[in-house]
Amino acid sequence: MEKVSLNLGCGIELQRGFINVDLYDINELKKKKGVFKNVKIAGKYVQADVRKLPFPDEYADYILASEILEHIPLKDLNNTLREWVRVLKKGGRMVITCPDFDQVAEDWLHDPFTPEIYGDSAQVIYGSQLADGEYHKAPITKDFMQYYLGGLVSKGTIAKYPRGTPTKSYPGKPAKQGFVYRNGVIHCDVIK
Repeated sequence: MEKVSLNLGCGIELQRGFINVDLYDINELKKKKGVFKNVKIAGKYVQADVRKLPFPDEYADYILASEILEHIPLKDLNNTLREWVRVLKKGGRMVITCPDFDQVAEDWLHDPFTPEIYGDSAQVIYGSQLADGEYHKAPITKDFMQYYLGGLVSKGTIAKYPRGTPTKSYPGKPAKQGFVYRNGVIHCDVIK
């Protein structure tokens, strides 16, 4: 039986071998000029809200949710995590990556002003704001993830990586050779 992999909140980063899920109308994105004009469908695409997935219980073997959780309204975070775990098979793996708000707040308060640092920090706090879905709505911290996700999964790690750490590799999100994180990040690599 073929394994099912979901790429939740994929935006324009559609992955081969995944069911890519986002609210965007992918055909409309492909028509837009500018940053979205080169969207290529690399795998199957399902237009859906990641807060209420159109999949049955224990459907996916692997879930990748990279840089999406901070786009979910604060009031919906707990139920969204429960929804993702609902869809994940027992023994399935889920990887969630998101900006580390604790690190961003510390950087904001303590780093000297430069336009580059200001811009990077502001983008992590507020999102890129290039389209409706590109606004950040919730500050995610390691403590938050341990509190809400920890009780829903059987094992795994919730780790913080500071700015400057070499990027990490996961299925559907390979590390970029020679690249480092511009801001602090949280990575959850857990098993249901």
